[in-house]
Amino acid sequence: MENVLNSIYSNSIMVQDQSNDTAKEAAVEAVHARVVAKPNFIRGSVELLVLYLLSQKDYYGYELSQLMNSLSDGVIKIPIGSLYPALYKLIEYGFISDHKEQVGKRMTRVYYHLEQPGFQRMHILITEYTKVHKAISSILDYTPEPEKK
Repeated sequence: MENVLNSIYSNSIMVQDQSNDTAKEAAVEAVHARVVAKPNFIRGSVELLVLYLLSQKDYYGYELSQLMNSLSDGVIKIPIGSLYPALYKLIEYGFISDHKEQVGKRMTRVYYHLEQPGFQRMHILITEYTKVHKAISSILDYTPEPEKK
């Protein structure tokens, strides 16, 4: 892994003083933090997960975040600050709608509802996910035949 990160570092970051090990280590750690520690699998799945959950029933934003966290045993933690922009985009595309409901005497919550285009989008994303999941599994299951001597 370190060789890969060093290669990424040397190919993508121009450092004038190649002997500066501190700068090189910092760059390798930065790449590691972005590439290894924060995979895009979850980020790319938020739309699918939100649409699927909303196909079950209407939820408010914080409830969606907590439900994903709970159902995934803490693996999928979508910060509220990341979830709301995704919800707003889904509204903008016409996949979901929002409506306010009064909770108690003074508090209102914004609930999100899946619209027909959202159902269609969800089915497209599930088909794509299934195809990619199968392809990745096939690759990860691959073991080359031992070479004959």
